[in-house]
Amino acid sequence: MRCSAKLIAMTHLILSAASAHADGIDDLRGKFTFNWFTDPDTVECSAIGDELLSTLKSSQFTCNLAPITNTASGFPAQVCTEAGGGSEYLIFETQTQCEEERQTQASNE
Repeated sequence: MRCSAKLIAMTHLILSAASAHADGIDDLRGKFTFNWFTDPDTVECSAIGDELLSTLKSSQFTCNLAPITNTASGFPAQVCTEAGGGSEYLIFETQTQCEEERQTQASNE
């Protein structure tokens, strides 16, 4: 009986963590992003909608939802990286922050 209770508690904990991760990813909707692996002069910041969010949630991407602070602009960003390193999205709270990061990177090239 005790083993069963522990198993149920562990299962609940794992499912809660998975749910929290999914909720965190869903919180990216409406934020602004660009793929910083592309030329910052040719890419634009765009709002994360359903299509991009679905891509970021796929097994092709891993997202770090803890904000990083070592961006070129100094604004905190979340990061989603494609498996194999083909792309990496910097995600900002506002379009202004996203554009400032993109322009700062463009001026540093």
